[in-house]
Amino acid sequence: NFSKILSISDNKIWYDLINLSKLWIAISCTPKYNNSVLLKIQTITPRINRICNLIDCLINNRENLQLEQRGLLALDSNFFHQTLINIATLGLPNAIYNYEDVIKNHTLNAIKDINIDDVIAFENKIKCLNFHNSGRLKLTEIEIRKAKYYFFMSNAYSDTSNYEKKLNSNFFLNLFPYSIYLNYHTFSIFNEFTIYYINHHYSDTEFERVPIVKENNNHSLKTIERYLLSLNHLNIVIDLEYNYLRKINININQLFHSIEKIPLGRFKLLPAEVVFDSFRNAFEFTFNYIDNIHDSLINIYENLNISNIDISEKDFIYISRYIIE
Repeated sequence: NFSKILSISDNKIWYDLINLSKLWIAISCTPKYNNSVLLKIQTITPRINRICNLIDCLINNRENLQLEQRGLLALDSNFFHQTLINIATLGLPNAIYNYEDVIKNHTLNAIKDINIDDVIAFENKIKCLNFHNSGRLKLTEIEIRKAKYYFFMSNAYSDTSNYEKKLNSNFFLNLFPYSIYLNYHTFSIFNEFTIYYINHHYSDTEFERVPIVKENNNHSLKTIERYLLSLNHLNIVIDLEYNYLRKINININQLFHSIEKIPLGRFKLLPAEVVFDSFRNAFEFTFNYIDNIHDSLINIYENLNISNIDISEKDFIYISRYIIE
């Protein structure tokens, strides 16, 4: 995969970066620089992964860093400090590849000349639900509808079931032609581009399908500590072969102070407006039909007595709840 780097240009920096990367990987895995411990494959693989992620980050930020002009001097502490914060706050795809911004810009550029009449004809033809949420990319409803049309015509969807089509995340891999480690990542699906067919039972419900957030993509402090270990190995490389470079010096206190402000953990929440609408609807229904509900319960109780049917208090409460629901 290192050959991809050489296709960027014929600048000498790319050969230098490849040589540094190989030595960096070797140093991180050799017993000599790991307390004479012979590392197992379960330890070696994640270390290589982290180094490749950092190399990809350098490549994808090559213009901002002026990598071809500055050479390896672009590998400075400020860059890696901000990268670690981004990994913790934005998750790996956005920190390393600026993934969501790249996808959003590509999508907006691809749909700018699409006629909305073609979109409407497409929606009527495939009979899809009129369900569009702004999602992670914060697109407008019109932009999402145009995007679905564009992706469908580009064969970017995979058949996940008979009632929906999800966008294949591999469709975007060609937007990162020089990345050495992109293929080893698993990217989450952009649910705003999912097509739901109208013949599914969801179309019969009172409310449209509600988007939920299944988990956040923030990385734990433990993950950042492991990246710090990789940067320590980079400093060993600098000592051995690149002593004209400054060592990577990360202010640990400042770094963790920034990261600790970020809420970690998994969560699964409905949007607030859906929850409050549900409470309001439940209250209004009960308020408007409380007399009918009361009369129904009295009739049930009287009929049970007439029929000499014994029913427990628990069962009666269950029946009451069933009527209300």
